[in-house]
Amino acid sequence: AAAAAAAAAARVDAAAADVESTETQVSAELLLRDVVAFLHARPEGRAPSGLVVDAFQDRVGPTQHALFRRLLKVAATLEKNPPNAAGRGGGAAWVLKDEFR
Repeated sequence: AAAAAAAAAARVDAAAADVESTETQVSAELLLRDVVAFLHARPEGRAPSGLVVDAFQDRVGPTQHALFRRLLKVAATLEKNPPNAAGRGGGAAWVLKDEFR
């Protein structure tokens, strides 16, 4: 678990590397923790993409969208769901990676 946490921290640093501010790196780490906690609280660590966006829209400003997406990719995998036989459903869901469970 400690190795996974260290690897995750390195990926957070890499995701925030384009921003020089220490404050931004700290907020990226906090945001990653919140994303992990949000997904962890969901059944099977899975949440529809729209739900994740809605949950964090008040915290992620327009200039932070790219960073937020990179942090999501650190913590979770985007799985695209095929539509059912009636042509409904589909969409995509973020699924928490095993190292964060």
